[in-house]
Amino acid sequence: MENIIFSLNSTMPVFLMMMLGLLFRRIGIVDEDFANKISKFVFTIALPFVLFKDLAVIDSKLTLRFKASKRRPNLYINSHEKI
Repeated sequence: MENIIFSLNSTMPVFLMMMLGLLFRRIGIVDEDFANKISKFVFTIALPFVLFKDLAVIDSKLTLRFKASKRRPNLYINSHEKI
């Protein structure tokens, strides 16, 4: 049950924003020209900025290593815990 709540907490905002955009489009608040301009802004300025900001605050003590195996790579944190 905890996994379902976690999954919903991370996916519901995305779906709600999609539904809100669809509603705005249908009632005429957002037109094709505005949608193209805001999409260009998001993918060229906003998204790279957010990704850079998030990567800049990563804890430098946390090291991620991939250990290759025959079936699939295993992710280890600090070489002690297997995820």
